[in-house]
Amino acid sequence: MPSYQVLSLPGFCGLYIVNSLESELPRFIDEFRKRTGDFVHQKEPGITAFASYQDRDLVLQAIEAAKQDPFPAVRKIAAQLEVKVRSEPPGTR
Repeated sequence: MPSYQVLSLPGFCGLYIVNSLESELPRFIDEFRKRTGDFVHQKEPGITAFASYQDRDLVLQAIEAAKQDPFPAVRKIAAQLEVKVRSEPPGTR
């Protein structure tokens, strides 16, 4: 999607709102490796998210778009990321 990126491996999904996804690939793979044992007992995929931003409003717009994604795990993590971003005072990143 233009405003956000989704990475997916079996049983694991990541939502990223960043300038360069290339720098996030190692973080995503590390998260997947840490949680691999947990997936055996989960009915839903594991999820992770990260937003790096200068403009909070653009991130919130990307989150709104992700909340409409066809993949349920993306919609779920977008809602969780929105709570986190809104709870941070503006200008803290």
